[in-house]
Amino acid sequence: MLAAARKIPLANNSLKAGKWDRKRFLGIELYNKTLGIVGLGRIGSNVAIRAKSFGMKVIAYDPYIKKSKADSLGVTLYENLEDLLKEVDVITFHTPLTNTTKNMITAKEISLMKDNVIFVNCARGGIVNENDLYEALRSGKVFAAGVDVFEKEPPESNKLLELENAFATPHIGANTMEGQEAVSVIVSEQVLNALHGRPYLNAVNIPFMKSQLPEHMQRYFNLTEKMGKLAAQITKGRAEKITITMVGKNFEEDLCERKFDVPFSYQPFTIAGLKGFLEVSLKESVTHINAPYIAKDRNIIVEESKTDQFDKFNDLVIFVIKTDREETSIAGTVFPDKLGRIVLLDRFHLDVVPEGSFLHFRIFDRPGIIGKVATILGDHHINIAGFGLSRQKTGEEVAFVSVDDPVGQGVLDEILRIDGMIEAKAIDL
Repeated sequence: MLAAARKIPLANNSLKAGKWDRKRFLGIELYNKTLGIVGLGRIGSNVAIRAKSFGMKVIAYDPYIKKSKADSLGVTLYENLEDLLKEVDVITFHTPLTNTTKNMITAKEISLMKDNVIFVNCARGGIVNENDLYEALRSGKVFAAGVDVFEKEPPESNKLLELENAFATPHIGANTMEGQEAVSVIVSEQVLNALHGRPYLNAVNIPFMKSQLPEHMQRYFNLTEKMGKLAAQITKGRAEKITITMVGKNFEEDLCERKFDVPFSYQPFTIAGLKGFLEVSLKESVTHINAPYIAKDRNIIVEESKTDQFDKFNDLVIFVIKTDREETSIAGTVFPDKLGRIVLLDRFHLDVVPEGSFLHFRIFDRPGIIGKVATILGDHHINIAGFGLSRQKTGEEVAFVSVDDPVGQGVLDEILRIDGMIEAKAIDL
């Protein structure tokens, strides 16, 4: 941010070349400027703290962070990205690369911004469309950009490297002596913890926990993780509370006989559900071990409960997510064919095997809507592998359409224009 605002690399190179061209390096002050942070997690929060020391006004967009966390940082949290873009003088990104964040910033979004905005991307390549950023830098719409990450690394023949006002580094954001020493210490501590049978926060997986479950319980473990992943993709708002309920005496008998050395003493199914839920927004940075800690950092309340029977099911896992806008309940069970299935979504009864890509939609119960959906998918050469539909007396239907190829935003837009369509989403399980 500092290098881009004050053109420090250019001034350095010019002086070393024997020039004294001060007028050429007229920069921009950060004082009194508005910084927009996209992704107010651990790194984004620390950027906010440091930026405020420059006298900057800090605003942020993060659909997964609760407003209370932003308030504690003195940061104004925006409900949608477009409103934030119109206000920023400087914008910085601190999100993983997901289906949602890929090409989050294109020419369309840049056109909403003020002239002479400064871009900083030290998160992941692909969040900002590089061709559109190149054109905005070349035209002068964007004053300067600090880029540490690229869609393709190393960035061969990347046009951004041709521009004077694009300041690029070879993905060195975390590459400091102190950072490397800290990582070495953490690795050493975690190895010692593992060897002594203590929990280790940064584990990539937890075979020591899942492998202790009976085979039929391992299927519920996998199913609960899928339920968490589904919940993250269909619910609206910021998560406030997650409740995992285990239905049936089998859970109590199998789990009580085993002691699991896991964070916060949660049952394995709670760990699985949290990991699945958080993975949608955090991708590879969330693991079974750190998921409870991330949930705590986001101020998400996590509760567990047990009951003997629910809605005629003897064995069931129920995942309930409460956000600042709604509450959604998802229930799943494992059938005798050993396949886990989603059987309940709120008041709707389903039979969905949670694997692969889906089109999920909710409609008013009218003739012809489902046929129009199938026609649109066919027109875009998207093959339907399975179709699950549930109807209520209230006149609403929900559907999960298993498809061989992911449903893109353009296809979704067409489907959403169908008369009687309430909502439609692409789901990846």
